[in-house]
Amino acid sequence: MDVLIGTADGIYRLAKGAPTRTGECRNVRDVQALGDALFAGSAAGIHRSRDGGRSWHYLWAGITPRYTRPLCIDPRAPHPLTVACAPSPFSAHTDAGGAGAMLFRSADRGALWRSLGDPAHTPSAANFHGLAPAADRCGSVLVGTDTGELWRVSAAAEWHLLAADLPAVLSVLDRTA
Repeated sequence: MDVLIGTADGIYRLAKGAPTRTGECRNVRDVQALGDALFAGSAAGIHRSRDGGRSWHYLWAGITPRYTRPLCIDPRAPHPLTVACAPSPFSAHTDAGGAGAMLFRSADRGALWRSLGDPAHTPSAANFHGLAPAADRCGSVLVGTDTGELWRVSAAAEWHLLAADLPAVLSVLDRTA
């Protein structure tokens, strides 16, 4: 068994015996794998491990907002990594000025990041909770908001509303074959 556990205190690895703490990042919301690279989203941004989770390197320098929400990795090459982020874990569309949420994409395992925001979503008044690769083409993602909307965002940062008037969309999975 080899399990990575994201916690409020950091990342723990359960391999043999008791869990051991492996990284300095805090409030880890999501951990994903892409080949030999591991990615963790935290209150401070994105971290990557290339040694099975024994050590972690910060990838989010200079990017705001820092608090990462969900992240997803497209299963198709070049395996873009998409991350939703907001100013705080409590950011919401009901805040003065909105949630201030953003979407960022990396096509090179976190070395470079670019915004997927369009004029209406830079930053977004709605916060992003659900995030998954879209099945229709590599680099497109499905994004669920706290305002009950589901969007498809292309690799070229084109936003298309797929559904509205739902309760807050907390997760999404594209099962299209």
